[in-house]
Amino acid sequence: MLYLGIAIVITFPVVLSLSTQFLGGDTSDSYEMARHIWWFKTALQTGQSPFWQSNLGYPEGFSGVSLQANFLQFFPMWLFAFVMPLATAFNLTILLTLALNGWSLQLWLRQALRRENGLPARAIDAGALLAGVVFMAAPTFQGHLFEGHAGLLVQWTVPLYLLALERFVAAPRFAWRWLALAVLFFQLAPSGHMLQVIYMLLPLTGVLLLVRLWQRDGRGAARIVLVGAAGSVLLLLFLLPLIQETLASAAYTDTGGYVRYSADLLAIVTPSFFHPLWGKLPYTAQVLGVNLGEGSQYIGLAAGLLALVGVRHFPAARTWLLLALVAWVLSLGPLLKVLDQPVLLRLGDYQTYLTLPLAPLQNLPGFNLARTPGRFNFALALALAALAGYGAAGLWARQPRLAAGGRTAGAAGLLLAALIVADYQSFFPVPTRPAAIPDAVYALRGRDDVRAVFNIPYEHLLGAKDALYLQTAHEKPLIAGQVTRQTPVNPARLALLQATLHPALLRSRGADIIIWHKQRAQQMGRYDALAALLARQFPPPIYEDAQIAIYETPADPAALPPLTTLAPASATLTDSLEAYVYAPQSRWLLVEATLTGTGQEVSLSRDGRPVQRLRVTGTQRLRVPLPLPADSFTALRLSLALPCPAVSAPPLTCDAVQVNSLSISEMPVPVRFDLIEFDRGIELLSSAVVPAAADHVMVYLDWRLSQPPGAFDIRFVHLLDSQGRNVAQEDSRLSPLPVAQAWSEAIRLSTAGLPPGEYTVRVGWYDLNTMQRFAVQTAGLPGGPDAAPILGTITLP
Repeated sequence: MLYLGIAIVITFPVVLSLSTQFLGGDTSDSYEMARHIWWFKTALQTGQSPFWQSNLGYPEGFSGVSLQANFLQFFPMWLFAFVMPLATAFNLTILLTLALNGWSLQLWLRQALRRENGLPARAIDAGALLAGVVFMAAPTFQGHLFEGHAGLLVQWTVPLYLLALERFVAAPRFAWRWLALAVLFFQLAPSGHMLQVIYMLLPLTGVLLLVRLWQRDGRGAARIVLVGAAGSVLLLLFLLPLIQETLASAAYTDTGGYVRYSADLLAIVTPSFFHPLWGKLPYTAQVLGVNLGEGSQYIGLAAGLLALVGVRHFPAARTWLLLALVAWVLSLGPLLKVLDQPVLLRLGDYQTYLTLPLAPLQNLPGFNLARTPGRFNFALALALAALAGYGAAGLWARQPRLAAGGRTAGAAGLLLAALIVADYQSFFPVPTRPAAIPDAVYALRGRDDVRAVFNIPYEHLLGAKDALYLQTAHEKPLIAGQVTRQTPVNPARLALLQATLHPALLRSRGADIIIWHKQRAQQMGRYDALAALLARQFPPPIYEDAQIAIYETPADPAALPPLTTLAPASATLTDSLEAYVYAPQSRWLLVEATLTGTGQEVSLSRDGRPVQRLRVTGTQRLRVPLPLPADSFTALRLSLALPCPAVSAPPLTCDAVQVNSLSISEMPVPVRFDLIEFDRGIELLSSAVVPAAADHVMVYLDWRLSQPPGAFDIRFVHLLDSQGRNVAQEDSRLSPLPVAQAWSEAIRLSTAGLPPGEYTVRVGWYDLNTMQRFAVQTAGLPGGPDAAPILGTITLP
């Protein structure tokens, strides 16, 4: 009950508004978490899979397998949601989680302190009790509480893992029970958030193993390795679907932040700038800046003094000092920061930054997902709690009046606990978000004519979370939506729907209701533009307040809009730039631009698949034909193979490419979407044959290659007369392609001087060494597998 009471104090006054306010600030994930709680409950009630987001990304939906892997992130929230409001379920789970963190730490440290000879029982109890207070109240927990990171707060499994591991390692005989429990809690430790494998399990288990090796305890080291290996194998099997999805998702792999979300060098002595007393210190905001959630690691006065006592008097405590040092160094990230700015090092005319041990690790597979080094502070909090517990036990053991127990000891323990909590308090009162939703949003729930809701501006990351929470009221599918970080829905679709707000286009995608998040648009500087577009395209809203406006999409009988593009006419390419296209009919698209550079490699990709590469030396013209199916949204991206460095300092200068006259036009060329498959994983997805002028014919080809073509793999396009004679051809190799990818090309075959008549265009591949054609895998084509497929027929007058 003590720990639950402390949790209530830390989160005060939310206990007075459990059902009307969510814990967390305006930038938190609280609304997103609430939506996922609601979805678990709704899916189970309606017989759907909680791990498939059928009402997000309308109409296709998308996977939500991460909800399965991070089980304790939402449990028991969704269970509570069956019988209580979402806000109550969310807040109550966080209160219980904080209390469990303190309880489990106390349980483990009591076992550890019992191994110290001569410690009286009162000293052991006091040390374990105060260690639990330090752990549950640590500023890193309060920072993530502010951010609504409920899953990261789930740390009670880690002390239980330590308890079982230490019992297994110390057992005189091989104890299967403790092995099973250690492996179980090893798996449960990252079930609040899978990246706790990196932030907590890896440094913790690694340090324990190193200490055993240093002590030459081969048996103990072997048992730690056994637990780690067995737990890792089982954890890998459980997380495999999530790992596959995560590595394929740009929402994780393309997200940076290693420096921004790392701890400052001074963070260990910096309390929150929202602290009722310490927040008045002038340096707190300079150190923590906008990184209060990830960068909080204040050691504290009371806990710090207790830790020093523990290190001095107990050799066993030095293991936890080593873990504290390892976690602290890793939390600083790849570059040293002071006052929230990387430290600049000048060596003559050369400027660089001070790199830290995490720098060579951050791009390793797996580690590249851990973009928030500040989360190593959880391991630091665990180590500091253990050190403070040893210190408190030593203090009690050396004071007879405390060791004897009684009122004096109880008062001293409560006073120290109060000092620790008061010193650590990051917010008072704690930030909250309202749970109330306008009745007009609830009213949408009963409307059968509403298929889906489109929230704008869709690209505002916090607005996207607001939209998720509103879904718990209207219960309609969302055109966008996300499980974490950002939506996986095609950005071209979202960008063009928002840019045009064309009623017919919106209707074609099921967007019968538009919810405009007015304050989020204001924050992006998009308010006036969106307000004008909405006023031009829609009747007045059916509901409006200071936060949102709700519009019904008019039933516009007009045709879909013509070819619509969003692209900058010119830009300096330092990394990548994106363009979006909507095509109402199936046509070939021509992407053109003038590129100026000094030898950089530039690639053009379509919906994430590269279709052309070229090395830009001087000024060159980019001309790429791309086939588009009817009523399609396409995302195009121009990218540098080597992006400009984030830090502009010699010799890391930016070698950019200037892009001018970028245009995307529709060619009146019919597209043939007949898939033709060849050996070696080569597929012709679409093609077109067009007599472009009196003296030539244009052939457009769109390939997909499952592996890079070899140096002797030749693609050929032949023009044959009525007698089957080859009268024009273009044979070339695509071996410069470094990886398997798509490839689009336009081929010009000369018809100058050819007599009138009918001609056919054939395509295929052959091996230059053997002159053998690649067999055609597609059945039913004329000529069988050894013939070159016919793409089209032309008639020359």
